[in-house]
Amino acid sequence: MSPALAALLLFWSAEVAAPGADRLPPPDIFPSIEFDPESCHRLANAGQDDVAICDRLLTRSGISAEVQAELLASRARLHQNANRLEAAEADLTTALNLAPQQSRLYINRGNLRLLQGRALGALSDYNLAIDLTFAREPRAFYNRAFAHRALGNLQAAMDDFDTARIVAEFQLRPLNPRIPEAREIRFR
Repeated sequence: MSPALAALLLFWSAEVAAPGADRLPPPDIFPSIEFDPESCHRLANAGQDDVAICDRLLTRSGISAEVQAELLASRARLHQNANRLEAAEADLTTALNLAPQQSRLYINRGNLRLLQGRALGALSDYNLAIDLTFAREPRAFYNRAFAHRALGNLQAAMDDFDTARIVAEFQLRPLNPRIPEAREIRFR
């Protein structure tokens, strides 16, 4: 996979940086932070790869399935940051078993599978995300375009880029502010 494609998928992954994530303390300060579910999320968004905080949080009793799914999704990002892709996929799959209606988890697993060169699996995950959101999630269409492209379905890829743009415009949010026109990069 090209570095440009990897960067686009990373940018358009379903995770959104927590407010102030760019002002996180250095990693050596993290062990002193109170253990709360957001600590694992902050580490993942800061590009860290140490899963110890997430592991410790996941061992706590009495946490809801939704919180467990969020922790597993954050830990999957940490595994992905460390190039432990199988562990990342296992965490996302477990998170989906706990919270099967979370379209973002399907998008994240699709992104991971596409990075692994498993475009057909990615396509399946993006389709599930689109179905769950009643076709209101532009990131699912945008990322599915890359899966179609990887499979050689160029017309389907162009159609998905167009659909992503239309859905994003309808929702009054930019498709991807870091690149001029998403469809323009479709064949690079």
